[in-house]
Amino acid sequence: MTSPLFELADISASLGTEHILDQLTLTVNRGESLVVTGPSGCGKSSSLKLLLGGLPWQSGRYLYKGEEVTPAMLPDIRSHCGYIGQESSFGRAIARQVLMRPFQFSVYKDRIFPEEAMYALLTRLGMAHELLDKPMQNLSGGQRQRINIIRALLLEPEILIADEPTSALDDEAAQSAVELLLNENSDFKPRTIISVSHDARWINHCSRQVTIYHGRVVAQEERHVHYG
Repeated sequence: MTSPLFELADISASLGTEHILDQLTLTVNRGESLVVTGPSGCGKSSSLKLLLGGLPWQSGRYLYKGEEVTPAMLPDIRSHCGYIGQESSFGRAIARQVLMRPFQFSVYKDRIFPEEAMYALLTRLGMAHELLDKPMQNLSGGQRQRINIIRALLLEPEILIADEPTSALDDEAAQSAVELLLNENSDFKPRTIISVSHDARWINHCSRQVTIYHGRVVAQEERHVHYG
């Protein structure tokens, strides 16, 4: 039987006078690919932020691997997670520098930068290797988002948290991202994926869909995904 990885029970969170999550109850199991859906502003992205410690909660319980989460535990949780946010420019940084930067953090200091995997991922996502030497601000939105994806995967995370991972991607690149991240036969697929998406291609290849409305889970659906 699959054991819970994250458990949120009756979580409520507010920012100022704005109520973000309203008694949200959600379980994420090890090994599943979970997608959170719902209308804009319903609390989808906020639920991802909460898992990483980016959103304080006022009431409810948050458990990680069966243990009540405290602020002191959040750095360890984040060290097991890769994160793909919505497209970001990274300013004047060179693409190669953006990919290498996480390996300068103390938690990854003993790891060797996986250059071979970097080139393999560029190829899988249809990007010319020469783009590594270009400033991020000179890349298209879709190219920057693919760098975001590669950056997360190079860390070989146990858990991938992805907020609209196919945003800014054209049809071909979005399909490549789905196959790379969600296909069970992919060498780069993280063990557990927690995502937010409006993209039907992504949603249809996740093993479970949860719908949030006004900060609460209102529907859940198990999916049986088969790849040819």
